[in-house]
Amino acid sequence: MRSPTVLHRASGNLSYSFLFVQLLGCAGSPNSHCHPVNTSLDPGVSAPPSTPAQGALIGIIMPSPESVELEEPGGDAPDPHAASLARMLTSAFGWAGDKDDQVRIMLPDSGHWKRVRFHGFEHLTGFRYGMDHHAISVILVEDTRQGRAPTPETCMRHAETLARPRARELSVETQAIVETKVPWRGKTLIMHSTDGEFPFGFRRISFSAAWIAYPAYESACLYQVFGAKYEGHPELARKLRDRWMAEAASQIDIRTTTKPYRHE
Repeated sequence: MRSPTVLHRASGNLSYSFLFVQLLGCAGSPNSHCHPVNTSLDPGVSAPPSTPAQGALIGIIMPSPESVELEEPGGDAPDPHAASLARMLTSAFGWAGDKDDQVRIMLPDSGHWKRVRFHGFEHLTGFRYGMDHHAISVILVEDTRQGRAPTPETCMRHAETLARPRARELSVETQAIVETKVPWRGKTLIMHSTDGEFPFGFRRISFSAAWIAYPAYESACLYQVFGAKYEGHPELARKLRDRWMAEAASQIDIRTTTKPYRHE
């Protein structure tokens, strides 16, 4: 285990990399493929636990209930990361929001996520699952160009344009980007997902991630990013990412009509 100081520094780079995998986009990758997903859940209602393929959970030893803590949801399990991913795969979703209650999102096993501020980029709020950042979630808000009314397409395109330089700087490598479309408020939202990796120190960090763009305000776009580290368990990380996409990504509760901001 790395020290908390190194972990905190790593979390900043990890969150950067989750965000900046956006540089390719479905349209920009000749190997990408697109498929539809249709989910529906009213704000304020928790989704039931999903039932992932049992094969992904075979052999994972879960922690004793008394050892599960906010800083380590994997508790005393022999492999806390695997146990943490398994907890998120099998727990119900619940609501979590920024400290000023402007936006609420759905997270699996929501009681064990901690609201945090990631360093190095502007965002409304962020969350981590455990001190070791088994998974992260970030909410961002960006003004549209020249104050134009946003659309799902322009929001995603704008995010990818902003992300491209930083992705090159971080040497993020991704697989083909998949585009998924989901219904929301009479519109069709665009969501991108991929697996990737980036160098950090003498190792490489691999992850599964997805992000979605909401034309939520008169002249601003809202973005939600979700990612999970492999740490030896790529199938679990992918299944968790896919579960978030299917059950939570479009179930956002936007509680203001104007662009939210961090109240200092």
